[in-house]
Amino acid sequence: FFFMAGFLYHEKQESALCGVHCLNNLLQGSYYNASDLAEIAHSIDENEQKLMMEAGLDGADFLKFMAEESGNVADNGFFSVQVLGIALKNAFDLHLIPVQSEAGSKAMESPTSEEGFICNLEEHWFAVRKVYGEWFNFDSTAKRPSRLSQFYLSAFLDTLVKGGYSIFVVRGEYPAVIPQPSQPNWVPVPTDNQGGSSSQLSEDEELQKAIAASLGTNIPVTVPSGDQEDQELARAIEASLAGSSQVESDNEMDDDEELMAAILLSQQGNISGQDANEETLKRLISFQEENQGKSDSTGANILVEVPSLQKRTPCTVPAEASLRDLLLLVKHNLKMPQSNKEYMFMTTMPQQQVSDLSQTVKDLQWFPRVKVIMREK
Repeated sequence: FFFMAGFLYHEKQESALCGVHCLNNLLQGSYYNASDLAEIAHSIDENEQKLMMEAGLDGADFLKFMAEESGNVADNGFFSVQVLGIALKNAFDLHLIPVQSEAGSKAMESPTSEEGFICNLEEHWFAVRKVYGEWFNFDSTAKRPSRLSQFYLSAFLDTLVKGGYSIFVVRGEYPAVIPQPSQPNWVPVPTDNQGGSSSQLSEDEELQKAIAASLGTNIPVTVPSGDQEDQELARAIEASLAGSSQVESDNEMDDDEELMAAILLSQQGNISGQDANEETLKRLISFQEENQGKSDSTGANILVEVPSLQKRTPCTVPAEASLRDLLLLVKHNLKMPQSNKEYMFMTTMPQQQVSDLSQTVKDLQWFPRVKVIMREK
């Protein structure tokens, strides 16, 4: 029994291949390499180009424009969430579900009932997985996995969300864990110190190190002792996080609330069309300026391709924004002239064709990052 439950698979960071390490650590085995994920990324790129070419834009200048960069694999080896999701779906029928979505919301309420998560901030992926009935943080930047008790798992994930991470629950039937300690990357399960308070201190220290490493800071995270109330733990971690990363001011939070109100009023028709558009656009521009490029639980970073203009624009919108709001922002960013043309949005992986602009980014699960095509109906 010790042999079977005595080892974990843990790949350590090489270059910017954290996406590869994240999947292999999640699945507990050497299932993918950089070439496998690059092939998926290029397949997504080809499908996106095919869609645009079918729109009648196959000239040399257009193809050159499309070849400028991939939205799915960077030069340094970083892979998009679409690539990771397809890799898991194709090989194991596992599904990546954002915890901000309706389908994934229960994962944050009761994370111990799940089997695994993958987490992302900017260009770093790592996995959190239950193995042998226990939870571990498999961050490839660490020398070994760190144990997370069931009590601390929820606090750990909540802290990551507050730190700007995007978290995806991974659901489905995982492959069996078959330890091969004679092969590379298999490490002994970390052990806690034995006896009373020393064991508790060891676990607390592991959590502090895990959170600090994942948040990319050396500032200690204060975690209260195990005999204190859950609320004290939550307050301590939240206060620690607020001290180690930039937080929004009350005014900024008010701005976000005003944006939500403007969007809702626009969608409900409580103010005139022109005024609603102007007010919503004003709030959208403000939100975009404050959150451009960030990956957090309240916004989505959407790269919008417009084939008819042979242009693209990055847009950052709140999850509650509708596609009509996104269209407003695209027109503003690209300085498109006023017209009565109707537009639709498309994605390739998974294939979506959305003409109902009342749908929201959250409904479509277009976060934290996604690439879409906007074309005339």
